[in-house]
Amino acid sequence: MRPRKEHYRRKLPHFQQPGQWYSVTCTLFGAIPKGAMDKYSLQLEIARNRLHHLDAEFSGIGVWGAGVSNSDNLKSDFPKSDKISGVGIPESLTQAKKDYQIALRKYRLAFDKILNNSNLPTLSLLKENNRKVIEKALLFWEGKRLTNHAWCIMSNHIHWVLTVSEKDENGKPVYLEDILHSIKLFTARNINENEGQTGQLWEHESFETTIRNERHFSNVINYVLNNPVSAGLVSDWRDWPGTRTFLSP
Repeated sequence: MRPRKEHYRRKLPHFQQPGQWYSVTCTLFGAIPKGAMDKYSLQLEIARNRLHHLDAEFSGIGVWGAGVSNSDNLKSDFPKSDKISGVGIPESLTQAKKDYQIALRKYRLAFDKILNNSNLPTLSLLKENNRKVIEKALLFWEGKRLTNHAWCIMSNHIHWVLTVSEKDENGKPVYLEDILHSIKLFTARNINENEGQTGQLWEHESFETTIRNERHFSNVINYVLNNPVSAGLVSDWRDWPGTRTFLSP
């Protein structure tokens, strides 16, 4: 069985396993006004704690979702179902899972709405020299520690869909946490240099979602690519300079 990391930072849970598919959002420091997400963070924390408590009571069921492997065949990579109801799983656990997903969805929608309406900070990731730094970073581990599927660079945040490899070039397990640390470090140093500034560039915490199945994957790709369309910035995602997909039409 592949090793699995589970940790919490501030209000969001992070569950990491080599070979997993992810949707990640990284935001610039200060892009979310202080206190703007407090209500949604509290709701998410309550739902998460309840689910975590029930999961501990019925250990071994794996309510947080199993990891999926990286292969050339997308359909074979995902579980056949993302439902947790079934034989041997208590109804209370099923409901707790649903409540958590609802709270997470509300958090996500509020989070993205605030980001898209925010004019903070004044630094723009879309400036050509900054965008090129980000693209270089996202491509650096391609084929070695990850597989890119799509991304969207906005002025104050990035949406990124990727698969983390099971093992790196040295045969060691690969974790999203380590990849994000590497990318944030590289981009912060170079973008700060571009802007003639120093200090923190990124929020310490990233918003990451584990992709459960093929339908979820398709929805995530559509959402990420159409982020500038949803924000009213372009009518077609292909016209946005910060979008890219690695999937065949």
